[in-house]
Amino acid sequence: MNQLAVAILANAALGAVMLALLWRLRGRPPVPLADAGEAERRLAVLLPDLKGTITLADDGRAALVDGSDGTVGVLLQCGRRWNARRIGSADLRSVRLEGERIKLRFADFAWPRAELRLADPAVRATWAARLQHLDGSTSVSQELDHA
Repeated sequence: MNQLAVAILANAALGAVMLALLWRLRGRPPVPLADAGEAERRLAVLLPDLKGTITLADDGRAALVDGSDGTVGVLLQCGRRWNARRIGSADLRSVRLEGERIKLRFADFAWPRAELRLADPAVRATWAARLQHLDGSTSVSQELDHA
């Protein structure tokens, strides 16, 4: 009976320690991009062959890349992880403007959407036009998405 109580107490103590470690790790906020150089370093790991002009989102959680070879790329923070991808006409389902945000919907079920906050109207309009050209639709939608 004594051995059972010791085993239960040891498991409870280990469980408490593991829970505390998990709580501490999950409590750290994700770190946004500080500058275009940091975005370049992240892209060099995820998409090493994508080089070009980088536009950072205002919240630092995303970046758009105007590739030197004419391609477009996006870098997006998802929790603590960063995802990057090239955007082609077959990948993009829609481009929508909502205030300061550009909302992208992809044809890929694994990465269905991305949202970028660009406060500068000129930069936002330039990227919306560039992405809309990839989309192949006739205009950029500015409707609200209620679903």
